Amino acid sequence: MPSPFRVPFALFAVWIVLFGTAVSAQDVVIHEFVSNNRGGLPDEDGEYEDWIELHNRGALAVNLAGHGLSDSAGTPFKWVFPAVTLEPGGFLLVRASEKNRDGVPVAGLVRELFTNAFGTTLDELLSLADYPEFPSERSVFTGGFEPPVAAGDNYGQRLRGYVIAPATGDYTFWIASDDDGQLLLSPDDDPAKAVPICSVGGYT
Repeated sequence: MPSPFRVPFALFAVWIVLFGTAVSAQDVVIHEFVSNNRGGLPDEDGEYEDWIELHNRGALAVNLAGHGLSDSAGTPFKWVFPAVTLEPGGFLLVRASEKNRDGVPVAGLVRELFTNAFGTTLDELLSLADYPEFPSERSVFTGGFEPPVAAGDNYGQRLRGYVIAPATGDYTFWIASDDDGQLLLSPDDDPAKAVPICSVGGYT
């Protein structure tokens, strides 16, 4: 069994859903899960948390990047996988803890694309019925901080992730977008604390 991932939230429901869009990922299933672990399969700290085991029952390897786990059908992708490949017949254990320290490190951002986003203002994007929980596409973008452009007509996108400063100090952030854009930053690892630090009010 491979080293487990850490899901950065606690799953307390008795059911979990694997979300994804790739056809090949249809062969990946939730093989087993424990929603109230009290005495079996402790982690390296000797602690017991809930866990989910995935199994690739297909004949092809599946890259899970951009797929996610959630305990709520109304809020999919609570946790998005990095670029990890599950080989044919392979198993992957995911621990539902808040430690978030194991797994395959990926230097990238989650990119969420929303099509049929008509208009030119940020408010029009934020008011979409599918925003933010149901993007048209979701992937892990590893090309730095500048995502692909010209993805089509009438679309909006959101990038999100964690930034680890190499040292304590002052840092400058900037943003460019077409049309409106906004950059939010949290003082810690809680996305709910993110506040706008700069914005663009039109084409840049």
